Amino acid sequence: IPDLIIVDIMMPKMDGYKFINILAQNKNVSQIPFIFLTAKGMTQDRIYGYSFGCSAYLTKPFAPEELVAIIQNILFRKKQTLVDLKLVLKEVKRIREYLENQYQISLELQISLHL
Repeated sequence: IPDLIIVDIMMPKMDGYKFINILAQNKNVSQIPFIFLTAKGMTQDRIYGYSFGCSAYLTKPFAPEELVAIIQNILFRKKQTLVDLKLVLKEVKRIREYLENQYQISLELQISLHL
């Protein structure tokens, strides 16, 4: 599974919008960030592209340095999100262990009070 998808809107057999719609229906790839890289640069075209959820919309001709900067930014944010999720998961595990311990203590207290 790729970390990022770069797609042109005007492709010979299928346009980029249809391609992204197909990806959106597959739960395994629907969350992959994507960039539209296209000659369609009118404001309405860009707004329509963003309505599909693209992370960036870059028009041709483009500066390769800009594309690299966009890719780096998207991948950094994706990595940071994974780090954040791991921290949240670690905290959830800690809370779960604490609650399980508290539950065990309460069970022991109930048993000792009934004796």
